Amino acid sequence: MRKILFLGITSIGMSLYGAQDLDKVMPTHIQKQTGVDQLTPKQKKALSNWLHNNMPVTQESKYVSLSENIQNGKILKLSDGTYWEVAPTDQNISSAWLFPFPVEIVPSKLPGFPYKLINKNTGSSIFVQKLESNLTKEKP
Repeated sequence: MRKILFLGITSIGMSLYGAQDLDKVMPTHIQKQTGVDQLTPKQKKALSNWLHNNMPVTQESKYVSLSENIQNGKILKLSDGTYWEVAPTDQNISSAWLFPFPVEIVPSKLPGFPYKLINKNTGSSIFVQKLESNLTKEKP
């Protein structure tokens, strides 16, 4: 059982960028499949902390979770404290994004919006550009 639990957790471990509440970032069916649903809150917190401290995050992609939807999807704040401006053509998608859920940040080739946020629960994606914390466009 421990081996199965570890293998299941390893597959989602990369989505935990920062110590997160496993109940918020891990779908219920995955918790049941991996046995995480049997852990106490204290054990879940310990596991989350261990994943955060021991699972590397690649530079090509980074997993975090959506923490705030600002101005009806025009700006998104992620769990790592970064702010992202959403491409106008994608604001109809981002306006419906409710938090928290895990997202992946990957490079894009769209001029002006050099990144793509992928909703790890649904697979939907939007084009974004990173903003400074004061919500202004990042300087090159």
